[in-house]
Amino acid sequence: MAEPTSEEITAIQKFREQVSDLLDNEEKRDNSYLIRWLRARDLNFHKAEELLRHSLNWRAENDIDNVLERKFDEFHFNNFPYTADGYDKTGRPVATISYANGKWDFRKVDEPDRAEGFKAYTAYIFEDIVNKIRMQNSKRKMTGEPLVRQYILLVDYTGFTYSQLINFAAVSKLLSFATTYEAHYPELLYKCIFINCPVFIGTLMSLIKPLLASKTFQKIEYYGYNREEWENVLYEMIEEDQLPPEFGGIEITHL
Repeated sequence: MAEPTSEEITAIQKFREQVSDLLDNEEKRDNSYLIRWLRARDLNFHKAEELLRHSLNWRAENDIDNVLERKFDEFHFNNFPYTADGYDKTGRPVATISYANGKWDFRKVDEPDRAEGFKAYTAYIFEDIVNKIRMQNSKRKMTGEPLVRQYILLVDYTGFTYSQLINFAAVSKLLSFATTYEAHYPELLYKCIFINCPVFIGTLMSLIKPLLASKTFQKIEYYGYNREEWENVLYEMIEEDQLPPEFGGIEITHL
């Protein structure tokens, strides 16, 4: 995330006063937190405040602050695994999701109880990534290194089928990721890269596009099955030992 401009610094100061009743800790009072909501609404104070209040209400109603301590059914971890153990060359966390081997098939969460659990699990993933950013910055404050404000998301679409795309209930849950991000975690994404995309990826992108701000949608890049093509893109940002094997890396040895 780029540092605030002089215009944005002035906007942040005004916005901080405008929403002071919501800023109950140092993290929320920080410029990097406030600028996210302002940028998400193109410095429109009214819309930024509306977005922030809605998100904080959502957090309170769903106990999001404690979601990382919640006990989830192993069903979610087994069928919808992800990693967030690597970092790019600037220190941003790298999160990965893979559809290979029948994983991330949203048709598996068609039952009401599992659908509700999956909503919480979605929040768990985002909160885990945010916590990775927080932990990274705790270390960097001690070393004097530049702080990180965003993350990279990599998605391997190997195994994603057309039958999943035309299943309304399944694709709705896939798209809920986009709406959750846009409503509650704006401006945290640095870049999203899809690899091994099927030929009908354009249809999926056309469904995702209306749910995202244009600046968010522009952060998405997608590639087909040409491994050399997408590996070169990833290697420009991320070292091999920070990538899982299916994304062109090697086994990550650190916790």
